[in-house]
Amino acid sequence: MSTAFKDKIDKLNGEHKYVHFVPLVGDDGRPVSISIRFQANRFQQLTVSRRDREVLFNLVETASRYTMLVTTDERLFNRGVIDIAVLSMAHNYRSDYVSYTLRTIAEEIFKEETR
Repeated sequence: MSTAFKDKIDKLNGEHKYVHFVPLVGDDGRPVSISIRFQANRFQQLTVSRRDREVLFNLVETASRYTMLVTTDERLFNRGVIDIAVLSMAHNYRSDYVSYTLRTIAEEIFKEETR
């Protein structure tokens, strides 16, 4: 994982009290998945609806230029576990798309949880 990308993840994690971004990186240094862990009780307080979940799924796909997909099922999602696959071998993959998407998730979905 590049230092710049790691620094962006560390900064995001430092800005949020109840949410944590955890990238899984392949041998080539590119992220292959990113887990977002949210304290379950805090996540439930957000009263996330089915529509909100669809908004998140669409946001991830469009903000990343279709190089990221939410892979979490409804049961885990409702407990604050969100897993995102990163299509790092796609022809249009760029690490700044990943960073931008995570920043957008943090600002749009978890904005009230910012420190």
